[in-house]
Parts: sequence; structure tokens; C-alpha cells
Amino acid sequence: VRTSDILYKNKISPYEGRQLFGKIHSTILGGEFVYKDDKVVEKQTGKILLSKN
Repeated sequence: VRTSDILYKNKISPYEGRQLFGKIHSTILGGEFVYKDDKVVEKQTGKILLSKN
């Protein structure tokens, strides 16, 4: 696992520097596929959160 390969905002991972075995087939978030067939699904479902300061 390399930090440059992590696709989420927090780049800290307990698996950094380790070699993992296996394969991700799909990831589902809120009932929708966000990763499928070795690709990140293009449809973005998140929202930008802004501080009220």
C-alpha cells in the first residue's frame, strides 16, 4: 500500500508499506456502486461541507 494510491481524503493507513493480497470487486456506498469493474464510478455523490465561521 502506497500513500499515493489511496483514494480517500485521509492519506494515513495502518496498511501503508504492506503488501496485501486479494482484489476488490466492488464498493457500494449508500446503495450505489462507487467502484466496479476495476474503475471508480464517475458519478460523484458527495457534498462539499463548508465551515460556518
